[in-house]
Amino acid sequence: MTHYTRTCQIDNTRWRQVCIPAANPLLIGARPGEVFHCRVLNNAKTEWVLTSVSFTPVWALPSARIPKKNCPAAIQLAEFEEPLNPIERSLHKLKATSALRKWVFVVRNAQRNRFVLAVKSEEAYALWRRYGDAAKKLRKQMR
Repeated sequence: MTHYTRTCQIDNTRWRQVCIPAANPLLIGARPGEVFHCRVLNNAKTEWVLTSVSFTPVWALPSARIPKKNCPAAIQLAEFEEPLNPIERSLHKLKATSALRKWVFVVRNAQRNRFVLAVKSEEAYALWRRYGDAAKKLRKQMR
């Protein structure tokens, strides 16, 4: 679970300072395209990392590389927030920005790797499935 420590506003952008598990450096928000990869130093011997992001993190995901074999990589729920549809377009293809593509990749990759949720609740599982469905739908729209 992440711990929020402070929020400040710089240049009309609201920044949130969050403390996240070092094993979960990928943060995603409810709006597709909200992705942040926290750099964790290899020689740092800490379990938590303090960082600032310009969105409210909903999930803290393990990186694609798992450091140890048989390491149970668990997805951390930071904030219970439904995934948002960035643009409703039925006739036109969705503009695929690099941030949007990365958001879709990160969610789908976590599902492919079958990372488990750290929070064991039906509500959390259902929310994670909705994020997976949103990523799948966006991927189809970007083709």
